[in-house]
Amino acid sequence: MSGPLLGRQNMTTMKSMNRVQLVGWLGKDIIVKTAANGTAYGRFRMATDHWHKNPAGETIKKTSWHTVWIWDSKKVAVFKDHLVKGSHVLVEGFLNYRQYTDAKGTHNQVAEIKATLLVDLDR
Repeated sequence: MSGPLLGRQNMTTMKSMNRVQLVGWLGKDIIVKTAANGTAYGRFRMATDHWHKNPAGETIKKTSWHTVWIWDSKKVAVFKDHLVKGSHVLVEGFLNYRQYTDAKGTHNQVAEIKATLLVDLDR
């Protein structure tokens, strides 16, 4: 059986996919740093909204926050002066999980987006 968007041939040849597309707004200005090897990278938080109706029929807005990393010096150079709090952006990339231990010794796992495409929708 084929799905509504993919034909049978595409479904059988696709073994797996890790792809994320988000359209939303920056919560703060992009943070730019330089790695030990001299490569510039950027990180920002962005908000996306989802609306649904509750059992009483009221429209409820839920905001989700996402951490996005840009590991491309050229993209960071282009966007570092344009991406500010409130910027409307499209992000495409893949989901990455990272583990770390905080100062209290607690082990944590976070999900982050590694951006491969970034579009400033305000321009």
